[in-house]
Amino acid sequence: MGWHKEILISPEELNRCSVLRKKIIVKKSTDVLITGKIVDKNNNPIAKAIVSIKQINNTYYSSGVKEYGYLTTNEEGEYAVLLPCSYNFDYVLDVYEPIVKC
Repeated sequence: MGWHKEILISPEELNRCSVLRKKIIVKKSTDVLITGKIVDKNNNPIAKAIVSIKQINNTYYSSGVKEYGYLTTNEEGEYAVLLPCSYNFDYVLDVYEPIVKC
């Protein structure tokens, strides 16, 4: 992988809204690895947070949204997912609190 792009989301941004959207545009025609870390307002990692992935098809003949999958964060609040990258697809990642807090 010859490039790297980092997007930071500050606690202040998260405090101002219940859903934060950041647009990430990747101009490649192969798979792309997306990694992230989910933290609370005190910058503590959130383990077992749920990340929902939706794939948006932008083609003229077959537009639509489909549930692509779900994943959970590890004990350090980190996640990683390998997604097929195409000019025809966008992805939306939504983060939810853990279902059960221990």
